[in-house]
This record gives sequence, structure tokens and C-alpha cells, in this order.
Amino acid sequence: MKLLPVIAAISCLTGLSLSSAQAAVVAYNEIPDGELDGSQFFTFMPGSNTVTGSTAANSPQGTTDFDFFSFKVSAGNQVTSVTYSFWNGAPNMGTDGYGLGMESASGHLGDWEIDVRNDAADKTDPTVVTDVPILGGILPLGSGTYNWNYDILWDFENDPLSTQGGTWDYTITFDVEVPVPAAAWLFGSALLGLAGVARRQKA
Repeated sequence: MKLLPVIAAISCLTGLSLSSAQAAVVAYNEIPDGELDGSQFFTFMPGSNTVTGSTAANSPQGTTDFDFFSFKVSAGNQVTSVTYSFWNGAPNMGTDGYGLGMESASGHLGDWEIDVRNDAADKTDPTVVTDVPILGGILPLGSGTYNWNYDILWDFENDPLSTQGGTWDYTITFDVEVPVPAAAWLFGSALLGLAGVARRQKA
């Protein structure tokens, strides 16, 4: 038995499973492209899709900048992981973290908070938070359209340092993969088995 067709088939399966390893694609960058005001609609492709934005708030009024956008996951694809990074240009502003919410056509999927304090007693912000996994409870996201919203969570009452507003930059990365059906994995395992038999017979 020639092994070339077997190797080709296995390589094809491996390529499908590694689709999320592609270079990141910047779907939107709010700073040069304009405010994320809910009018933006993105179609996320297999690989890493990033949305970069900026949120602002004023003390003591609280959040004054909410970022909204919608995105589509095409048929046959799924979002397997979502990570979040932020860096701020105004330390000691007393933010507790960030609030996220997401909806699908079938209804509200949930609300989440990202705590960025160093500890429970410290309201100051670290300089950078990098690649924090989020939305784990609802992943993977199958094909469909989703609405995303994002804002800053403030704690003015308990933080005497919160005397002025600030702006924070962030990046959300959505990793999209083409799931490999279980039957394909079984087929690949069978091919590997046949390849092993052929090698033994040849020996």
C-alpha cells in the first residue's frame, strides 16, 4: 500500500483542526476607524479576529462611553475562545473592572465582569492585563449573529482616588475554527491504522 494518499488525507484533517492558528486579523480598530456605536457588523473568519477599542468614564458620573458591535459566525464555523487585553493611560482611577454583555437571536446569553484590581483592598489598576480568557461558560459559539456590549465598572464610593475620568484601551480576540466532525477523526484513525499494517507487511 502506498502511504502518500494516507499522509495527504491525514494532513488535510490536521489542517482543518489548526485553522485557528492563522495570523490575527484586525476586524476593527476604534481609534482610527471611528466610534463603536452599534452600527458596526463584522463577519468573523476562521483564525483570530480582533476588535480594538477605547472606553472612557468621568467621575463621579460613571461610564460615559459604551462600546457596541455585532458579529456573525458563518455556517460551519464556531468561536472556540475569546480573550481580552487592556492597558490604561490613567492609573489610580479606581475602576473595578469591565462589564460585558452578549445576546444572540434566541435571547440574552449573559453578563460578565472582569475584575482588574490587584486585590480586594486595592482599587488601583495594573498597567496591563493580557489575554484573559472570557465567556468560557457559553463557548463554543456556533453559527449565527451576536450582539456585544462593553463598558467600565467604577467604584467611586469606596475609592478616594477616583477624582477624575480616564480612558482605557482594550483588545478582544475571537478565535474561530472549522470543527472537524467526529466521523472525520475516526476516518483519520483508520487511515493511520492501515498505514501501520502496511509498514509491518512491508517489513
